[in-house]
Amino acid sequence: MGRSALEVGETEHIAVQLVAEQLATLGYSWREIATKADIGRTRLAAIFNGERTITLEEFVRLCDLARLDVRDVISRAREQAR
Repeated sequence: MGRSALEVGETEHIAVQLVAEQLATLGYSWREIATKADIGRTRLAAIFNGERTITLEEFVRLCDLARLDVRDVISRAREQAR
């Protein structure tokens, strides 16, 4: 089975930024995030910069690491995109 990726649209970019902000608040370094979420550092940087799509699996792992509920993040991102 292939991996499904979220399109890098406004809502998705905001969602990733919300997760990235929470991870920074929790004090994680990019290296720690990449290791714990099992995402390469180069790929992680590209995702956080909106240059690459993120798979659903990656997004869920990042949300878990950030102690955020995926549905809440998506909902907040949709509200901010309006």
